[in-house]
Amino acid sequence: MFLHYLDEDQRRGLFALAARMIAADKVVTAQEVDYLNSLIMESGMEDDEPLRDKGKPVDLTIFDTRDTQVALAMELLILANTDKHYDVNELILWDDVIGKFPLTNIEREHLRANAKIAALLVKNVEELIDEAPVSGLTDEERRARADRRQNNRRG
Repeated sequence: MFLHYLDEDQRRGLFALAARMIAADKVVTAQEVDYLNSLIMESGMEDDEPLRDKGKPVDLTIFDTRDTQVALAMELLILANTDKHYDVNELILWDDVIGKFPLTNIEREHLRANAKIAALLVKNVEELIDEAPVSGLTDEERRARADRRQNNRRG
């Protein structure tokens, strides 16, 4: 979503941190893996071992401008919230990373709030893309489909 702010080294750093974020809560969800895969595809690096630095320490000084720092912060938070839940271990990892940047507590809270919205938006658009067209359905069938989607989101 914000990869255009990052150069190749910064993207690799993001991917390494994203792999850690996915593992932070000891639960790897399909939504997290899908989002990371979509970032890799968006980066155009899918054939260039994008996760080769997985598990290695990331030199956070490569995120040397405010826009790269905010882009990294947002991508990690969106990833953490793709399952609609911030685990405490995910937030600890995020705080450890973002704590190296000169962002205020108000800015951090603002990022968290916006990342929740962004993660929901990404999920909703993906569902819209994946859904079959609803033309030809009765109003009752459309309502039932909407009810099922709502229940799936809660579950």
